[in-house]
Amino acid sequence: MKIMVDGYNLRLTSGTGVATYGRNLIGALKELGHEIGYLTDRRIKPGPSSTLQFYSAQPRVSYKSKLGYLRLAKDLIFPKRRLKLQEFNSRQTALIEFKAMSEAFPEFDFFASRRNLFELAHAYFRLFKRFLPIRLTQRIDVMHWTYPIPIRVIGVKNIYTIHDIIPLKYPFFSPIDLELHHRMLKSIVQNSELIVTVSEQSKKDIRQFLVLSPYY
Repeated sequence: MKIMVDGYNLRLTSGTGVATYGRNLIGALKELGHEIGYLTDRRIKPGPSSTLQFYSAQPRVSYKSKLGYLRLAKDLIFPKRRLKLQEFNSRQTALIEFKAMSEAFPEFDFFASRRNLFELAHAYFRLFKRFLPIRLTQRIDVMHWTYPIPIRVIGVKNIYTIHDIIPLKYPFFSPIDLELHHRMLKSIVQNSELIVTVSEQSKKDIRQFLVLSPYY
């Protein structure tokens, strides 16, 4: 199968178990023989250098500036552009010294990119109370979101990993918008094909807080 995962946390080398989870998931799927794609929020132009752009230390561009707010308004008006699946240049990949990246980047077969995709999705959800719909130029079988993100790939099975619901269990410690977070998790359980979690306790908490049937 062709399975794509998000890059929301995957580039992080420390400070989160979510990145480790994502890398281990990709490694396991590769061992099972699946083709693995990567969805990134960086701007990568299609062409001969796209592989080098993917692995470069390109800084993330934010909407948090005067020009950024104008870009956000434009992107919110035109969110339905199809994302192109890009293959890696095998000649360039063979020349890259992957040891320098330690375990930060697993091996991928293809990727798709859109500038500021994850930030755009959160803004879209705050404004419209709906997940950002995205479409791909080619067919994949599964989109696996390794973290709750308000995006859905149209026309494929969307799987979401909810690691825990600590912000809901301990609201007095949480600095995030809890109403928005709760609404996003409810949307995930209502619209995803499958929910994955990492422990029996998290499974129990998700059932109770998000009112799931015992069949989940």
